[in-house]
Amino acid sequence: MPTPANSPTGDASTGDAITIRDFAYNQITVKPGSTVQVRNDDSAPHTATGDGFDTGAIAGGQSGSFSAPTKAGTYDLQCTLHPQMHGILTVG
Repeated sequence: MPTPANSPTGDASTGDAITIRDFAYNQITVKPGSTVQVRNDDSAPHTATGDGFDTGAIAGGQSGSFSAPTKAGTYDLQCTLHPQMHGILTVG
């Protein structure tokens, strides 16, 4: 089971995004309520889904977005199309 890539954290409001690559999410920190961009660099479609947010299916090579939760905290990410894919979104 792939684990999330250990990438530097970033702020989605400054243009950083969650990237899906090799069936794994990078980790970023975003501001509450910000728009989070999600880029799918795999050939398979994926989602970035969590408690109260969901990109819907994003085709390979495409991007989607969702609104971050308004409450600071750590949120689990999962791909609804590939249940073995998990990641973390930090809102702070």
